[in-house]
Amino acid sequence: GAAGGDVVGPDGAVDERVAVFDGTTGKLLKDGGKTLSEIQTEGGDVYTNVAAMVASTTLADGDTVFTQGYRASGDRGGARYHIMTSAAYTAKYGVSPDNIGDHVIGATGLVADIDDSEFHVMQFGAYGGDTNDTNDSYAALQSAIDKARRSLLGSIGDLVAVVNLDGACHRTN
Repeated sequence: GAAGGDVVGPDGAVDERVAVFDGTTGKLLKDGGKTLSEIQTEGGDVYTNVAAMVASTTLADGDTVFTQGYRASGDRGGARYHIMTSAAYTAKYGVSPDNIGDHVIGATGLVADIDDSEFHVMQFGAYGGDTNDTNDSYAALQSAIDKARRSLLGSIGDLVAVVNLDGACHRTN
């Protein structure tokens, strides 16, 4: 249909906050209550890539953080990580982090443990296409397989790991 008419918002809107529709008319707006940056970081800090996360000095045990990519924002390697102490990581998996899928955070004694409910080999640093170093891609694939194996062996119940041909790994109960 043809567009037309004015959009009306409240008198008390706050500068920089996101506007959201109020009702279903498409003409009334209300203050969304948060700025765009508050929405983007809700539930955890967001880093452009793994290197930026590893270099962070503000992470703490129990944090959840996100990366927008593995090497660069938008490279399909973005992931969610749970921050824990290296002692907790070793107790959980029985190994040290490989710095491919799970990462040591600087000299803090913390580890970024990639969320193992679903992941893709790009989140472990595999390259797409065939123009880049295949050794990195093989290491990424091995790290993803190892992570899936540790997650399955450390879980209770009948679990199945599925590795799709597109590189996605899924853990199902």
